Amino acid sequence: MRPIIFVRSGFASIKPRIEELSQSELERLTSNTKSISENIDIEFEIEKEVMRLGSTLGILFEEHKSFDELSNHYSLRDKSLSFNDQMTLVKELNLPIPSTFQIHEPSVLEPPFIIKNSESRKGREVYFIKDKPALNKVYDFLSSKEAYVPSLGGLVTYDASIENKKFIKQEYIKTPSNHFTTYRITVSCVGEIFSSCITYSGTTKNSPQLLQSTYLDNWTNKDLLTLTDSPFYIGSQKIVSNKSAGGGWIVINRTTNSKLPSNTEKRILREHGLDEESPKTPALLKNLSINIAKYLGSKGKGMIFGIDWIQSTDNRLYYIETNVSPAAMPYMYSHQNGEGTHQDGMTTMLRETIKNIAQQ
Repeated sequence: MRPIIFVRSGFASIKPRIEELSQSELERLTSNTKSISENIDIEFEIEKEVMRLGSTLGILFEEHKSFDELSNHYSLRDKSLSFNDQMTLVKELNLPIPSTFQIHEPSVLEPPFIIKNSESRKGREVYFIKDKPALNKVYDFLSSKEAYVPSLGGLVTYDASIENKKFIKQEYIKTPSNHFTTYRITVSCVGEIFSSCITYSGTTKNSPQLLQSTYLDNWTNKDLLTLTDSPFYIGSQKIVSNKSAGGGWIVINRTTNSKLPSNTEKRILREHGLDEESPKTPALLKNLSINIAKYLGSKGKGMIFGIDWIQSTDNRLYYIETNVSPAAMPYMYSHQNGEGTHQDGMTTMLRETIKNIAQQ
């Protein structure tokens, strides 16, 4: 019996107008380089191609009405995993993670540590809390309802309960390199690893860069922690390693068409204990990433996953999070020398995944 694949948004049959999108969809479609309209067009074309291929393989597509209907089926695209989803995943698969707590939960953590929105994307809303004064400003923000911010036109009001539900605090893991680094494993819901990369920050730890808001035209609550004229400005150091935040990708498990590393990237590989000429994905990350993707696929949480890990200076490996709407550029770096678009890479991966599902 052919499986059913649920298409979450229905983009493939009706392309939505921007004004019809929910706030969560708007945030998901926001990119550093493309407009929301361009991203809608890209997703529309990807879903049309996937549905076309699926129909030729006898796969039935239906638009689901609730998350309950996703049980034991696959979803083309889903929202970010909630904190509870992530913690259930960690418990079910016994994943190693940094010490993690909800924002107001009692903990033994002392600064420095990380505060972040557990549902954020592209490295946004990740704050390095260096001391207790910075932490107190975060708590002041979360317990207030208004602030006077000249750059936003004066007095602004907001609902901090939204952030209270999503914010977590997490142990700060020092990475081996002078750059901030993480691993990104891109894997399908049937366990096929498409790419393995190290992503590194655009700046070094010796040349810190402070977070500053760049979204004044459509401000949200998070800006109040990064606007310099906000009473809640914390002066947080930018520590994320995302490509979209100015970093880069280093391919491990290279193919004949992989983008080769620069001298700086070779040094980062060595600092992580990897062979600079023929780096291989650590076995633990490979096996656990496959387990995560298959588990989430069986729960209807997506088809392609970007699974993030971090390595400490003592070479321990920790699970950070799973992105259910990952960028395709790691695939392009691994298989096409970094050339091509997100649409190209995502369509290729989804085609392969659809074929594998159809053979089950």
